[in-house]
Amino acid sequence: MGLTVAPYSIHATEKFETFVLSDRTLGQMMWLGNNDFKPLTFDYGNGQLSQRAFKRTKNTGRKPCAKRSKAFELDACQVDAGKQWILANKAEFFRRMPMRVAQLLNPHSLLTRHLRWNRYPGIPWWLTEGLIATQALASMVVLFLGAAGLALRGKGGRGIVIAGILVYHVAAIAALAGLTRYRVPLEPLLMLFAAGIFADPRGSLKALRTWRAPLVGLTLLVVVPLVLWYLPAGWPGWRSW
Repeated sequence: MGLTVAPYSIHATEKFETFVLSDRTLGQMMWLGNNDFKPLTFDYGNGQLSQRAFKRTKNTGRKPCAKRSKAFELDACQVDAGKQWILANKAEFFRRMPMRVAQLLNPHSLLTRHLRWNRYPGIPWWLTEGLIATQALASMVVLFLGAAGLALRGKGGRGIVIAGILVYHVAAIAALAGLTRYRVPLEPLLMLFAAGIFADPRGSLKALRTWRAPLVGLTLLVVVPLVLWYLPAGWPGWRSW
């Protein structure tokens, strides 16, 4: 913490002239996910594909209640406005939860967005398509096998802690807004269990013949559709399911 958190804390404390341990974007996330428009992201395919489209959508929602220069006031009033929207739109709030989680688990990423927006000029089309497909495939392998492996072999303190981290994270996104960048820290946790399947396939098959089989089936029944929801959005002409 001394090496990573403290330098930012010092900088933020000096900038805002009050003690700040770490900033938060709760108000912004409340604005993105709990507003009159559908939950927004900055990802390619399940978000706004241009600044013009983003601004057009932004104008249909409630206006920010403070200037961006007043960070504390802006965050606080955005949180309050988000709470008020939830109370006034309870059914819609719950209907949006699967969409937010699907946005989080979208197998594409900011790399897909930058490649589609031609942020890396000079890359041939075949390499662009190869990178997009490879990244989506790698994410799906981690998400599918990691989730199955956790249900299959997760036990003891490590399994409980990792499962708790994942459930908490997904629950927070379900209530706010989903962005693929928030999935990135979770993939290394799932990689542990995906690697376990590759390292010990016989042990995994043996565990599959126990009471954990229904748990694995239920886990994949939930995870697979959410991951595939926005898979087609990474390619031009395809739309989300």
